[in-house]
Amino acid sequence: MEKDVEIDADIAQRASKGEMTNKDLEWLQTLIAANLTDEENFKVDVTKYHSFNDVKNAYIARSKTTGLFYGNDILNTPGVYKDASANDIIEILKEGASLPEDVMLHIIINNNSSLAVQLKEHGYDLNVNYHDKLSTMGLLEIQTKAFTWHPTGTPIEKQLEAIDNLIKLGVPVKENDGTRDALDRALGAAVATEVPEAAKNLMILSKKLNEAGIGLEKSHKEILETLKEKYPDLYTEFGTTFR
Repeated sequence: MEKDVEIDADIAQRASKGEMTNKDLEWLQTLIAANLTDEENFKVDVTKYHSFNDVKNAYIARSKTTGLFYGNDILNTPGVYKDASANDIIEILKEGASLPEDVMLHIIINNNSSLAVQLKEHGYDLNVNYHDKLSTMGLLEIQTKAFTWHPTGTPIEKQLEAIDNLIKLGVPVKENDGTRDALDRALGAAVATEVPEAAKNLMILSKKLNEAGIGLEKSHKEILETLKEKYPDLYTEFGTTFR
């Protein structure tokens, strides 16, 4: 026991300095697992899956042991929305499950907005006014921020389609909550990047957001002035057309 306490103290000290090692993380995971029930450990393991079939099959196997219904657990696992079809989701809903309140967040972070459109077409209500309390962002802003992480990793056409899908679903374009909006994030990322291709994609996205209804405000104009200095050609092509 004395050895455990000593290790715990060392890990706490390294954690406070942001210097935790892989061995520290493994020790903590072992400690957490030892204090969870078998059911809780199972659900933690399932969160590591990133495919609908993997998650569903894991819960089907678990259900044979416990006799429990896991439909809601499946739909609360973010990874299922990466490759799930509307029929996959509807099948579980018909078995008695419910869509989670933050289902649109799961769909967006998995870059699968077409799934939301299909579910809506089948008559299922989606919380298009979802607002993430931790990040203080609405859905359009979350979609935009996700693209800014890898602006050349996703074809710009697919990103523009995602914006169109969200608007079609009724997601608010502009939220006057006193924080940065989607256009702020897209423009800011365009100025921040050192990759011209990424900057151009972000300006295409910015133009899309402007045309969708996010009008040019003081914060946007200030960012465009910085863009004018860093990427004058992009400013001429896009910046001068904002309204």
